[in-house]
Amino acid sequence: EFAVVLPERIEGDIPKIVLYSTENPWVGPLLDRALWSALLLLPLGFVVWRVSNTVARRITSRLDKLAEYCAAISEGQSVVIAEDLTNDEIGVLSRTLRQALASYEQINTNLEELVESKTRQLSASEKRFRSLFESSSSIMFISNANTGAILDANQSAIAYYGYPAEQLLRMSGDDLCVEPREQMARDRAMARTGEKNTFNFQHRLASGEFRDVEVHVSPIEIDFGFALFAIIHDITERKQNEAKLQLAATVFAHSRDGILVTTQNGTIIDVNPAFSEITGFSRDEVVGHNPRLLRSGHHDKEFYAALWRSLLEKGEWSGEIWNCRKNGDVFPEMITISAVRNE
Repeated sequence: EFAVVLPERIEGDIPKIVLYSTENPWVGPLLDRALWSALLLLPLGFVVWRVSNTVARRITSRLDKLAEYCAAISEGQSVVIAEDLTNDEIGVLSRTLRQALASYEQINTNLEELVESKTRQLSASEKRFRSLFESSSSIMFISNANTGAILDANQSAIAYYGYPAEQLLRMSGDDLCVEPREQMARDRAMARTGEKNTFNFQHRLASGEFRDVEVHVSPIEIDFGFALFAIIHDITERKQNEAKLQLAATVFAHSRDGILVTTQNGTIIDVNPAFSEITGFSRDEVVGHNPRLLRSGHHDKEFYAALWRSLLEKGEWSGEIWNCRKNGDVFPEMITISAVRNE
């Protein structure tokens, strides 16, 4: 037991308290054991350090290797991942990465085969189109969908317009048309959207001749964007024939002479208003019937036989015939009959 005593109250010299001493019998063995323990722990610690350092290096080297694989894959390099059969987390990660890489390579192979197949198909399609485009007897153009500049023209187009190929490919559709450029811009806009795909224009040839054309346009996709693919038909003769037919129809409708049209076997297919005024028969009453309904009985069979003989041999007959109106009145007519053949 210890007690605190002030120095002035201590008689004689102040005693010294010794906590330990090598001379104490229990201190020596304790120091020996501590020394031996230290001597034993030093090599053991070194061994533990070496082992842990080796293990750590192995772990980090495997992780570094996986990191190198990932970096190479991200750069698109071909990588072969060594198989890791260990059951730790790094081994599982390595095997998972290996499987993912194998799946990726398989997908990439399939994709490359698909791209190659589609490329071959596209190339074959382009060859077929080019062959059709070049060899077609129809006039064909490919033009810029916005400006109308001619990008390509087939041989039929070059022959039709009469311009050298180099010159034609420096022109635009507007240069060929006599229509205003503002109208051409509106028509191109409708063609681009598919709102309208058939147009009628008048084109100027290299010779200066003007021709009526019908243009069928389709928007197509090419390397730099959209273009217009046009097939052109010359309809000059058709329009001329339509004009002639319109003129004939006008003459037919407004002529003061009665006109009657029949088939080859004599069935009435049309009459003009003057015919109805002269005979009293309306159009609906005679269409589908034979002109015999006008007979008055004044002519014998020989008369009509001679009439038909003249039609067959000469293609026409002209003379006077007595016919009968709807009300029974008999009247004379000067008639010209012409045979019109479909040639």
